[in-house]
Amino acid sequence: MEKNLVKLIQEKISDQLSLWDDVTIHPHRFGGIEFQLNGKEFGHIHNFGTMDILFGNKLREAIVTEGLAKPHHIFPQTGWISYYFENEADIKNALWLLRFSYLLNSLKQKTITIEQFESRIETLNVSATIKQIVIRKGS
Repeated sequence: MEKNLVKLIQEKISDQLSLWDDVTIHPHRFGGIEFQLNGKEFGHIHNFGTMDILFGNKLREAIVTEGLAKPHHIFPQTGWISYYFENEADIKNALWLLRFSYLLNSLKQKTITIEQFESRIETLNVSATIKQIVIRKGS
């Protein structure tokens, strides 16, 4: 992927995520940028145009099955997903994945309640399958 396009995608996504509570943006150890919630990574975008997010095995399987992302580009059997940018229009789907990860991590860090989490994922229109996995996990 062209470097200028990757940089544009990284900038546009960073602009959005910088508006979210408790999110900071840092250089990623393997190149690119990393998004952290209260100091803990919840996703990153490599300089070659691939975004990786850790969801755990059950969620990864559901997300991949629904065509929202692919298994991780190096470690496909783990809970990581990879999202491959092809153009600027892919930012919308990437933001959906990042928002979902952000909300899951907010719940895990107890910065939101299960009720707040359930309310906020409604705005993402997650599938019944994914909702069942996360609600069971968060309870």
